[in-house]
Amino acid sequence: MDRRVPAALWRLSRPSQVALIGLVYALGVAMAYGRGYGETGGAARLGLGLAALIPVAASVHYANEYADVETDALTNRTPFSGGSGALVETDLPRRIALRGAVAAGGLGVTLTGLGVASEATGLAEAALLPPTAAALLAGILVVGWQYSVGPLRLAWNGLGAPANALLGGVALPLYGFAVVA
Repeated sequence: MDRRVPAALWRLSRPSQVALIGLVYALGVAMAYGRGYGETGGAARLGLGLAALIPVAASVHYANEYADVETDALTNRTPFSGGSGALVETDLPRRIALRGAVAAGGLGVTLTGLGVASEATGLAEAALLPPTAAALLAGILVVGWQYSVGPLRLAWNGLGAPANALLGGVALPLYGFAVVA
C-alpha cells in the first residue's frame, strides 16, 4: 500500500468536521437527558451511537471528496468548504476516496445493525440503538451521499445548502436525542 494513503484518508475524512458532528450529537443527547430520557442503555448506548455516527460522517465526507475532486482543485479552501485538498495535493486517484466512502459506510451500517440487534442476540438487555435512531442514521448516510453523488447531486441543483441545514441542524441532534430516548 502507498504510504500516502492512510494520511490522505485521515485528511479526506475532515477530522475537525467529524469532531463538530460529535458535538452536535452530544447536543441532541443533552436535550434528551434534559427532557428526562436516558433510563436505559447508559454509556454503552451513547458510545455505540457515536461509534456508528463517526464512520457514517467519514463516509459522507469521502463521497464528497470523490465527487468534487475537480472542483476542489480550483477552490480556495476554508475550514468548512472546498474539500480537504488531500487528493489534489497527493495526486492519489479519486477511487481512494470512493473506497473509503464504501468501507466507512459499511462499518457505520454494521455498527448500527449490531446496535439494533443487540437485545435479540443477547449482547444487551435492551437494544443499544433504537430503531428510530437507526432510521435517522440511515437517512443521514443517504442524504449525505446525495449531497454530492447521483442521482440527486443536491449541491449541484440548488439544494445543497438546505440539505446541509437539514442534516446538521435537524437530523444530527435528533439522532443524538433518538439514541437516548
